[in-house]
Parts: sequence; structure tokens; C-alpha cells
Amino acid sequence: MTTLDDYRVLDANLGKGSFGQVARIERKRDGKTLVWKEMEYGKMSEKEKKQLVSEVNILRDLRHPNIVRYVDRIIDKDSYKIYVIMEFCEGGDLAQFIAKCRQQRRYIEEDLIWRVLTQLLLALHDCHSRQILHRDIKPGNILLDANKNVKLGDFGLARVLGSKSLFAHTYVGTPFYMSPEQVRGVAYNSKSDVWSLGCLIYEMAALSPPFVASTHTKLIEKIKEGRYRRLPSVYSEDLTKVIKAMLEMSTTRRASVRSLMDFPPIALRLRERKVSQHYAAVKKREEEAESRADELTALKRSLKAREAKLAERERVVSSVFATLKAKLEALGEPVPALESLFAEARAGASREATPELEDAFTISHTSPPTSADLATAAPSSSYLTSDASQLRYGAKLRSRAVPSTTATYGIRS
Repeated sequence: MTTLDDYRVLDANLGKGSFGQVARIERKRDGKTLVWKEMEYGKMSEKEKKQLVSEVNILRDLRHPNIVRYVDRIIDKDSYKIYVIMEFCEGGDLAQFIAKCRQQRRYIEEDLIWRVLTQLLLALHDCHSRQILHRDIKPGNILLDANKNVKLGDFGLARVLGSKSLFAHTYVGTPFYMSPEQVRGVAYNSKSDVWSLGCLIYEMAALSPPFVASTHTKLIEKIKEGRYRRLPSVYSEDLTKVIKAMLEMSTTRRASVRSLMDFPPIALRLRERKVSQHYAAVKKREEEAESRADELTALKRSLKAREAKLAERERVVSSVFATLKAKLEALGEPVPALESLFAEARAGASREATPELEDAFTISHTSPPTSADLATAAPSSSYLTSDASQLRYGAKLRSRAVPSTTATYGIRS
């Protein structure tokens, strides 16, 4: 079970989300950088606790490349805190990126705006297909990785619609990005997320939300009117059209996520994305095939090395055999049994592929060996036979009727 001790806090004040403080952390076992949202549930109302449980359950079930990935959760009952652990997005959030461009007085490249829109549509399509409304789409909840790919995060206000319910009624969200139906307090559906997305894309282009006012009441009136300034002239007519389709006052005329994905500039990018993913998959398979080829090459080298060792064993065994045969012949002992024994040793050595051959031969005879005999019998190599095929010739000879006066030629590594 995961505990707080499994992680190390790197930055305790990375940011704040709905209900909690966000910190950058490191997982100790592999050094992977993640984040956790720390939330104190002891003082929460029952409604807030249910909302917290809902967020954790939603995050756990969502698995999409453009949605912040849930990793784990830790419940600390002593401090009444829950830590929701998620992937870390090193590019910060979209609000920071827009603020930086506003400060530098430079427009965001249109291609990047289209890419953000396309990826958020894919994320919302995954949510809406599960009957999940995000209900708080805004730049601060859109995270960026190192390559400016987007991750939809902070599902603290998300709502799961029941199978029989197509509309939600709760008044939630950030005022600048709330849909007309939300501010009117009437039922709303997935197209409310589309409106919020339209506000976000407009802000990326204009560096300011489409509806701005000095008071909350005036902001609500502007949203109800639905009038906003045209985009800067540096942007294409296609971008103006797609934003207009998302900021349509009537929910029946407002574009859906599915219809937006069929809009030509977006459909083209989706096809390019699909081709790119297919190419990446093919490249990955090629790399895996190359890796297997490298493994096979290494295996062949290993087999050749083992064959060389086996050949060396054969040479050593043959050398020992020749030495012992000469000794036995000089002592007048029969040789056939020794030849049979060494044949078995060679067969055993060829079956075994252990790194070294080290064993002992023991020879019994009717007279003790001289020091010269021992020096002659001991080969310079330490390789004699395999561990799995220990040869003890003395036992073979002792099974025959020989005099009790015995001596041992010890040949040991």
C-alpha cells in the first residue's frame, strides 16, 4: 500500500486547484516526478466530500493522452487529508502561457491554437462519451507538457450524468467561461463545455476573454447578450468561424464536439495525428525488432564463447586422459575402463555449459605414487570436468578386487 513516505516533496507550492494545494513530488523508488493535490476533508461538508470522491473516481477511470493521468491516492486519516497523485506537466498551464504572451505583447501562433483546440476536443469527446461534463474549462485547468501538448485537468467540478439525465442544473464554473444557460440557471448539457472551450480559444487568440466586465452582474449581462469583439486580423477566417460556432447563444445551433471534429481544418489535423500515431507505432515495432536482433546477435556471441569453452574442456580432458593413460600403462594397469570413463566425461561436458570445469580424479593403485608422478599427473589448467559430471576413477577401480594398499593421485584445481 502506498504511503506518504514513498514520496519526496520537491515544491510544496506549485499551485492551487479546486479544494486543494498542489505540490510537485518525486517517487523514491524510481525518481519519477509527479504532482499531488493535497486536500483536507475533515472540515468538508457532506456535499464537498461527495464532490471529492467524484473527482477521484472520474480521474481514476479516465485514460486519455490529453487528460491528466491519475496515478494513485493516499488517505492520511490522522490529519484528515487525501493526496491525489497525478502526472506532472512540466510546461505549466495555459493561463501562465497566455499571460506571458500578453506581457510580451505577442500573438500566439495560429497553428498552436488549432492544435490546442484539436486536442481538447479529443479530451472532451472521451469525457462526453462517458456522460461526464467537465463544467470548469478555463486556461488554468489546461496543462501543457514539454512539447506544448495539452492535458485537461482539475475535474473538481465535473459531473457524471445519469443514464436518464441529459441535463445538469447546478450553478458552478468560472464566470468568464460560463455558458448563457448556466448563468440563467437553466438546464445545460455537454454543449456548455463547448461554450467554455470557445471562450478559451478566443482568449488564446485575443489574449483576453470574450466577455469582460468590472462586476459580476455586468459580466452575466454580457454573457447573456453574447456579443464580443472580432479576432485580431492576423488570424484566419476559419478560426473566426469555429469560435463563432462554439459561442452560439442557442444550444440547438451551437456546435457539438462531434461536429467540430468534422470541421475541415480540425478534421485535417486529426488525420495528420492519426498518420503520425501510425508512423510512431510502426517505428516502435521496428525498434523492438532491432532490439530483438541485437539480442540474437549477443546470444550467438555467447553461444560461440560457450562452444570455445567446451572445445577447451575437450582439449583439457584429452590431455588429462593421455597423461593418466601413460601412467596406467607404465604401472601395468588395464586402460579400457579409463577410456570408457573419459568417453562419459566428454559426453557430460558437451551437455553442460557451466562457466568452468573443476572436479577431481582419484586413482587407486597397489603402490603409492612418487612426487614425480604427482607433478607429471597434475595439468597446468584448472579445467578437468564439469560440476555436474564428477569423475572418481578410484571408485571404479575399487569395485574390482585390488589389494588394500592404496594411494591417491589427486588432480584438483
